[in-house]
Amino acid sequence: MYGDQPASEDLLGRKPFARRVADLVRTWSGEKSLVVGIYGAWGSGKSTLVKFFRERLDELPDNERPLVVPFNPWEWNAQQGVMEAFFAELSASIKRSQPKASKLPQKLLNYSAALSLGATIAKSAQTILSVTKPHWAPVAAASAMALESSAENVKTASEYANDRTLSALKTELSGLLSRLKTNVVVVMDDVDRLTSREIGDLFQLIKVNADFPRIVYLVVCDPNVVEASLNDVVAGNKGAEFLEKIVQAGFHMPRLLPNQRERWLTSGVREILRRYGIEEQLDVVRWEDSYDEQLERYFNTPREIVRYLDSLEFVIADLATHWPVDFDVVDFLLLEVLRMYERELYEQFAGNKEKLTGRHYFLKPEDRAAYLQGLMNVVPTTRRHSAELMVRSIFPGFGTVDYRTPFRSRTSPVSDFDTFDRYFFFGVPASELTSDALKRILEDRADSDLFLAHLREARENSSLPALLNRLTDERLYDEKLSSTAAPSYLRALSVFSNEIDPEEASYRHPAHGQLRSLAWSALSAMNNEDRDGEFLGLFREGAPLVGALLLSSDRRNALPVSAAARKAARVLFAGWAAANTDTILTSPGAAWLISTWWDVDRANARHFLDHVLQSPDLAIRLVTAFSRHGLSDVHRPKKRRTELQIEWEALVGVVDIQKLQKALQPVDELKLDSRARKALREFRKEAKTHGRRVRAKRHRTKKGSADA
Repeated sequence: MYGDQPASEDLLGRKPFARRVADLVRTWSGEKSLVVGIYGAWGSGKSTLVKFFRERLDELPDNERPLVVPFNPWEWNAQQGVMEAFFAELSASIKRSQPKASKLPQKLLNYSAALSLGATIAKSAQTILSVTKPHWAPVAAASAMALESSAENVKTASEYANDRTLSALKTELSGLLSRLKTNVVVVMDDVDRLTSREIGDLFQLIKVNADFPRIVYLVVCDPNVVEASLNDVVAGNKGAEFLEKIVQAGFHMPRLLPNQRERWLTSGVREILRRYGIEEQLDVVRWEDSYDEQLERYFNTPREIVRYLDSLEFVIADLATHWPVDFDVVDFLLLEVLRMYERELYEQFAGNKEKLTGRHYFLKPEDRAAYLQGLMNVVPTTRRHSAELMVRSIFPGFGTVDYRTPFRSRTSPVSDFDTFDRYFFFGVPASELTSDALKRILEDRADSDLFLAHLREARENSSLPALLNRLTDERLYDEKLSSTAAPSYLRALSVFSNEIDPEEASYRHPAHGQLRSLAWSALSAMNNEDRDGEFLGLFREGAPLVGALLLSSDRRNALPVSAAARKAARVLFAGWAAANTDTILTSPGAAWLISTWWDVDRANARHFLDHVLQSPDLAIRLVTAFSRHGLSDVHRPKKRRTELQIEWEALVGVVDIQKLQKALQPVDELKLDSRARKALREFRKEAKTHGRRVRAKRHRTKKGSADA
């Protein structure tokens, strides 16, 4: 982790500048103090420059090396005050480094005590005068405390009987300081983090003691912050003039060039990825292309780069430790930029999965710009263009039908519906599959038992929808199904089709539809001489649901088997259906299966349905099979609720409603389960409406005939 510490390497080329400032300080020989200012915005790398400055001084021989006194304003004791803290630190540093200068450390402490005494007496006098005003009576207590403090300081000052006047002390101190062989450099960093009052005290300290020889003050700060703070404590809002008067030599931080920022950011990113063994997954060309127009505006200072790298390492470390790193690295890096610097925009992504990935929600070209503009409204105008380009890079095809085309070369991109969630989950959710897991499953397709075990495991851990989605989309992997593996693959699909719950479905399609697509692919991969036998074997082995799905969907004779095999399969399926009516009526997507069977083999389908209508128990199962959960009041969003509905048009297309009503008359609702009871009630309600429509139509027809 980089943290908020100075950098150890000179990635920005600041070291030559720091060395020049160090040489200036080392060779200063004026009769009074020198105040040098290092100016830069917060996070611009001032502390790193100070580190290089001190390294240069440390290289000098002992007889040339200045004494460096780090005076950190953050470490002041609130009860002590800036003046006492400064001279205490200066005295201690000189005593440690130059033991022979026996008088100087003590004289500095004496001088500090005398200054503190004068300041306290002045404050006490001001307080006493204020108390003489009746309406200032509430501050009398403060007056007493100040006088008590004055008494303590008088007692302290009286111990230095030989130091009769402040002027005499100052003259003696100047003489002792001038005898030092090297300069004393007081480094004051992070000045701009202080309060306005503390900044005023610090610069007042420098001003009062600026005529001491051999002392150089290195003041490191943001000049804009310091000037604004001095405006609060200097009369006439002349903070800028006061700062200019105090600082004799002010240097602004060298300008950070774009190529320096890019080099530092990229080297930091690559180092983090290398540390966790995933640097090879970085698309360097795409990352570098992203910097110029998308990232440059977000990384103006070293602190912003360091903050990003720290956050990135924390997240990458967790992913590499607990999860397989299975994502597009550049997508992840860009999303991390948006998460840190465009939080409101980032938080919109997770709730717009379908739109951003193009799944189920295909925006028209004219609507795409409006949608993107809506996303960008939360981004400040100065960064909006960069953020928009980043979103387009991360989601290159959102809102288009062919949403996969722009990123087929990427591995598990965020713009893929099936891998989208892992980028916001910071890992691969249990409901998703890693690329390695998918690869293992594909390798086991030649063994029906192993592949069936994978399907069952995916169903148990809720990743079956993701697995079926990935299997049915051949563009996501390169390994094609071989002709030798296809028969085992088909048999595993056939067995598994009987185990799926009727309600089970993936996000894109009902599971039975995907199994049909996979079985179709398996037949297509087989040799011509094997297809017919494997296809008919589905019906002979007592698990013909996949075969039935294939057969019922063969509306244009496109099934990759011979006409004779299709004809034989229809006969086999009709015979199996007659003996396994319950299985048909409770199979996945039974309504779809029966409707499509009606289209391709109406005679056998009608015979099957006539058999169903002979039994009230089978009739209620048929009605239940044609029911599904849907939203009511679709035109009134506030009153929407999920309820059971009858697929009426599909049911009317295959069954005579009057015959079905007659078959359902003996059914006792109290003996039905909850779903069947609701389905029966919905059917009867729809049947009444249907009856009124039929009678109205007959009446209109009869009236029209009479008029004619």
